[in-house]
Amino acid sequence: MEVIRVEFIINLFMDSFQDKSTLDMVEFSKISKDDNLASVALFLSSEIESMVRISDANKSPETDDFNFAFLKTFWSVLSP
Repeated sequence: MEVIRVEFIINLFMDSFQDKSTLDMVEFSKISKDDNLASVALFLSSEIESMVRISDANKSPETDDFNFAFLKTFWSVLSP
């Protein structure tokens, strides 16, 4: 019985990995060049100000960052 278990475990690691599934025949959707450029473009000052204005004052982008109440209070100093 012990020999069978050992052989089973050895065979698990000896199996060939040649039959792996691939994504060669899968068609992925793509975004246009214009959409790509828009997604990596810099934010406009007006976009940043709008997001600060509409954001919940008690929320923070990170757990250790200033919340939006701070940003709203000092926006005249911090704005780009």
